[in-house]
Amino acid sequence: MKRSLFQFLVSILVLSLMLTACGAQPAAGGDKIKIGAALCLTGIQAPLDEPALKGAQVAVDDINKKGGVLGKQLELINLDCKSDPVTTGNVAVQLIDQGAKAIIAPSDFDFGGPASREAQKAGLVGISPAASSPFYGSKALGDKQFTMSMWNTTMGAAAAQYAREQGWKTAYVVTDDFIQYTKDLGEYFTKAWEDEVAQLCTRKNTLRARPISPPSWPA
Repeated sequence: MKRSLFQFLVSILVLSLMLTACGAQPAAGGDKIKIGAALCLTGIQAPLDEPALKGAQVAVDDINKKGGVLGKQLELINLDCKSDPVTTGNVAVQLIDQGAKAIIAPSDFDFGGPASREAQKAGLVGISPAASSPFYGSKALGDKQFTMSMWNTTMGAAAAQYAREQGWKTAYVVTDDFIQYTKDLGEYFTKAWEDEVAQLCTRKNTLRARPISPPSWPA
């Protein structure tokens, strides 16, 4: 599984660079293509972004050993976004000004969105390694912005299906409204639960929960 993910990451990086390189001016110095990473190495987002940065560096090293892209070596440059959305947008602009031809954005819509918006403005491909909000896509961010993750709609539905398979008839949903990821998971789990089981009324506030108890399971 890790090997497959590594190969997929390499493929995505190559694709993004080929797309942005078409018709683009040569990178500064002419011998390297810069990839800008606006990933968080400090703060609450760091545990998600640090592994992504390491994986991206492995992918870049592997590509360079095989001759690079379009006859040029890749250079990965990361600037710490410090788990701050405003800083993320500013960092993306800085990386673009430094000649980045593609942007790797943080693994969350709230933190990664600003970087992808700046990439879109510059006509560059932006990729988030793991942002899973349905908002992370062309409709909200632009036609050159992508995520490698499945959406929270799938995660919520999978969790509801698992609960049903265990024979559980009551679910407690605790929603943390800090970021879109946690809000989406609770919302889509509840929707899938209601769709599969029965009609029920429930809505959660931050760190508050109530039982979701369907009257009976369908045959």
